[in-house]
Amino acid sequence: MSRPAARTILLRAALALSLLLALYAALGFLLAPRLLRSAILKQGSAALKREVRVGRVEVNPFALSVRIRDLEVRDHGGEPLAGWGSLYVRVTPLRLLHRELGLAEVRLDQPAVSLTLQPDGALNVQDLLAPSGPAAAQAPAKAAPAGQKAQLGLYIGQLAISGARVTFTDRTRTPAFRSALGPLSIALSSFRTAGGGDSPYAFSGATESGETFSWSGTVDSRPLRSSGTISFAHLKLPKYGAYIKDQATVEVLDGSLSYGSRYELAWDAEKRVLALRDGRLEVEQLGLAPLGQKAALVALPRVEVAGIDVDLLGQEARVGAVRVKGGEVRVGRDAAGKLGLSEMGPRPPPPGAKPGAWRWSVGTVEVEGLRVPVEDRSTPVPARFALEQVAVKLGELRPGPETVCPLEASLLWNGKGKVEARGPIHPFGKRAELELAAAGLDLTPLAPFLESQPPLKLTAGTLGLKARTTFDGRGAEPRWSFAGEVRVEGLSLVSPAHREDQIQWRALELAGIDAGSTPPRAVVQSVRLVAPRFRLHVWEDGSLSFASKAAGKPVAKPAATARPAGRAAPAWRTGVGSFQIAGGEVALADRSVRPPALLTLGDIQARITHLSSDPSVRSVVDVRAKAGGAAPVSITGTLNPLQKEAFTDLKVASRGIDLSPFGPYAGKFLGYGIQKGKLHLDLGYKIVRRSLTATNVVKLDQLTLGDKVESPDATKLPVKLALAILTDRDGVIDLDVPVEGNLDDPEFRFGKVIWHTVLNVLVKVATSPFSLLSAIAGGGQEDLSMIAYAPGEDAPDAAAQKRLAALAKSLSQRPALGVEIEGTADPEQDGKVLRLQQFREEHPEVKGEPTPAQLAAVELDPEALPELAAERAHGVRDALVAAGIDQARLFLVEGGERARKEQGARVYFSVR
Repeated sequence: MSRPAARTILLRAALALSLLLALYAALGFLLAPRLLRSAILKQGSAALKREVRVGRVEVNPFALSVRIRDLEVRDHGGEPLAGWGSLYVRVTPLRLLHRELGLAEVRLDQPAVSLTLQPDGALNVQDLLAPSGPAAAQAPAKAAPAGQKAQLGLYIGQLAISGARVTFTDRTRTPAFRSALGPLSIALSSFRTAGGGDSPYAFSGATESGETFSWSGTVDSRPLRSSGTISFAHLKLPKYGAYIKDQATVEVLDGSLSYGSRYELAWDAEKRVLALRDGRLEVEQLGLAPLGQKAALVALPRVEVAGIDVDLLGQEARVGAVRVKGGEVRVGRDAAGKLGLSEMGPRPPPPGAKPGAWRWSVGTVEVEGLRVPVEDRSTPVPARFALEQVAVKLGELRPGPETVCPLEASLLWNGKGKVEARGPIHPFGKRAELELAAAGLDLTPLAPFLESQPPLKLTAGTLGLKARTTFDGRGAEPRWSFAGEVRVEGLSLVSPAHREDQIQWRALELAGIDAGSTPPRAVVQSVRLVAPRFRLHVWEDGSLSFASKAAGKPVAKPAATARPAGRAAPAWRTGVGSFQIAGGEVALADRSVRPPALLTLGDIQARITHLSSDPSVRSVVDVRAKAGGAAPVSITGTLNPLQKEAFTDLKVASRGIDLSPFGPYAGKFLGYGIQKGKLHLDLGYKIVRRSLTATNVVKLDQLTLGDKVESPDATKLPVKLALAILTDRDGVIDLDVPVEGNLDDPEFRFGKVIWHTVLNVLVKVATSPFSLLSAIAGGGQEDLSMIAYAPGEDAPDAAAQKRLAALAKSLSQRPALGVEIEGTADPEQDGKVLRLQQFREEHPEVKGEPTPAQLAAVELDPEALPELAAERAHGVRDALVAAGIDQARLFLVEGGERARKEQGARVYFSVR
C-alpha cells in the first residue's frame, strides 16, 4: 500500500475514533447521568417503598467513575430516613481478569441514617429487612454444582467513609431514648471476597455527647475471617440508663465507660470463631441510686475490668481482674428498718425463665480504698459511723456450689481500729471458713443500739478479737461455728439522763471460746474481768439505773421457729471453765433517801469454776471483798446458774461492816439516824428445784441511834424500845430470819420477804417485850410483865420470887432497858385482910374470928391500900437492886393504864 493510501486510512481511523470518543464522552458525560438519576428515583423509590430524592449525578466515562450527590430517602411520614452528601465510585475493569468485580475507589461523604424503634417493638425499616429466623440462620450455604464456575468476586481497592451519622430513637422506653452516632470515619483497603489475602480496614467515630469509637483490623472473605481491635471511649452511662432498668432497679446518675479489646472472627465449614480477646473496660465517676432518687448511694471514681475474653459462640466469658479504686457506698436504714441498698438489687427473672447457658469466671476481684458510711435511723438516736479504707480481694470466682474462692479483706473501723478477714469461701455454695482479727475497734458508734434496754449510753470501749468462724447454709438449718478469743477494754456506760458512770472495766477477756450450732454449744474456757466498777443508782423517784424504760410493760416474745413434726430442738450445751473478777468494785448511790446513801463493796476478788449446763456439774464459788473499804466479806459454796433446774448452796459471811452508811435508810424507815454500829452477817441460801431455803443470821454490834428524823415512811413502832429489848448486855442484837419460798411464785420477792420478817420481829418485840425477856431468862412462855401477891401481903411468895429472879436475869442481859414498876392493891381481897388486921389492932380483947358485921363496922384507913401498893413496888425494886440491877434503870410509877384496868394484888412491869 502506498504511503498516501496508508495515511488516508489512518486519518479515517483517527476520525472514526474521535467520533467514537466524542460519542462515548457525550453518552457518558451527558446521557448517562440523566439515565442513572432517573433509574435511582424510579427504581430506588419502588424498591424502598419510600420517596427517594437525588441532587445531581456525575459520570466520568474516562475515569470509569460515578458521583451521586445529595441523595435522600424519606420515610413514610415524610421525615428523613437515610441519605448522603456524596458517593464516588471508580471502577477498575482489569480485575475481571481475576474474575473479580473491581472497584478501585469508593468514597462516601456525610452519610446519615435515622433508625426508630416503634412502641410495638418494630423497626421503622422492618419492611426492608430480609426474612430472618432460626431456620434461615442455620441453613447451610449451598455448594456450587460440580463443574459450574464460581461467581465473580468483589474487589475494593480503597473504601473511605467520612462524616457518617446514625441517629437512633427507641420509643419503647418512657421517656423515649434518643442518641446520635457520628461523625464516623471508615477506611478499608484491598478488600476481596474471593479470598487470598487480608484487607486492612479502620472505623472511627463519635456521638453527639463526645463518645468515640474505633474499629480497625483486617478482613478476608473466603474463608470469612477478620481480626483487629475495637474500642469505645467515654460512653455516657446515664444516657443508656433506660436499658439498665430492665435488669436492675437502679438509677444511673453519672459515669462514663470505655472499652477496648482485640477480636477474632472465623467462619467456615471447619472452624467457626467469634471472640473478644484481652479486653479492658474502665468506668469512671460512676454514680448509682435507687429508682426515682437523685442522691447517689454508690459513688465509684474508677472501676477497671482487665483481661476480658469472651467466646460468643461457645458462650463462655473469662475476666482476669476487676478492680474498684476508691469511692463510697452509703449504707442506710430508715426508721422502719428498710435498707436503702436493698432497693437497688436485680429484678427477679420472669416466671418460667430458664437459667442461661453461659459459663463465666473472674480471676480476681479487688476493692481498694472504699469508704462505707453507715446511718441507721431505726434506733431512738440515729447511729452513724463509717468503714474506711475497705479492701477486698477475692480470687477464682466462677458459678457453682463447689467453687472455692480465697478471700482477703480489711477495713478501718470509724477511724479507730482495724478488722481483717481471710480464708476460703464458697460464694454460690453458702459456705465460708474465715480467720478473723480485730484490734482497737472503737465501740462508741454502737451506743445508739444500747440506749433502749437498759437506758445506758456507751461512752468508751474498744474491741479486739482473734477467731476462726465457719458457716454452712446448705441444709434446712444453717450450721456455724466460732472459736477464738475476745477482749473488750476501757468500757464505760453512763446514764444519759444523769450523766454518771454506771459500768466501767479495764478489760474483759474471753479465751478459748467454742460456740457452734452442731452440736449446739457455747463454751468458754475462761472469762476474766479486770478492775470492773459497777455504780448502781436509785434515783430520786425510786427508779433504778439498770431498770428498763419498758419496765412493767409486757414484752412481746419472738415467734418460735417452726420445726418439722417429731423433731425436738437439740439442747444447748453451755459452760465456762473459770470466771474471775480481779479488783472489782460495786457502789450503790441511793438518792431516794436524804441524805443520799452511798454503800460500797470493793477489792472484789472472785473466782467461779466449772460453770456448766450439765446437771451433774457443780460450780465452785469463792468471792472475797471488803465492805466500806475495810470489813471482809466472803461468799463460798456451789451453784449451777446455767442449768434449767438451778442448784445453789452458798454461804455469805461478813464481819464488822460499819452501820453509819445505812443511816439514811434508818432515818427514812425507823425515824432515827445511826450514830454508830457494826454489822455481822452469816447467811445461807439453798435452792433446790426452784425452792429456796435461806438462813439469815444478822448481828448488830453497838448499834446506837442518832437524832430523830421526821419521815413519812417511818414506822410508828417504839423503835428505841424494840432495839433496847433486842440488844444484849454486850451491845449486840442477834437476829435469825429464816426464809422459805418458791422462786416461781409471782408473789415471792426475796427482799420483800426478809423485810416483812424483820418488821414482824420488831412488832412482836414492841408489843410483847416480856415474851422476849422471858425467853432470854430461860423462862419459856412465862409472863414476866407482872407478879401476884397473897391478899394483904407486901412480900412476894415463892412463885413470884421465881418470876422476879427471871426478870432480873433478863434485865441483866439488856442493860439499856429501863423498867417501870407499879404496885396495886385490890380493895376487896386486900381490903378484907387489912380490915381484919385493923380490927384486931383496935379490939385485942376479941378472941377468934370476928363476925361479918364486926368487920363491916371497921372503917379502913384511906392510906392503907395505897401504902400496901407502894410497899409492894418498893419491895420489888429493892429485890431487883439486890439482884444487881442498877436502880437508875428502875422507875416507880403510878396511874398506869394496865394497872388501872386490871387492878388486883399485883406489881406490874413495863419496859422503856
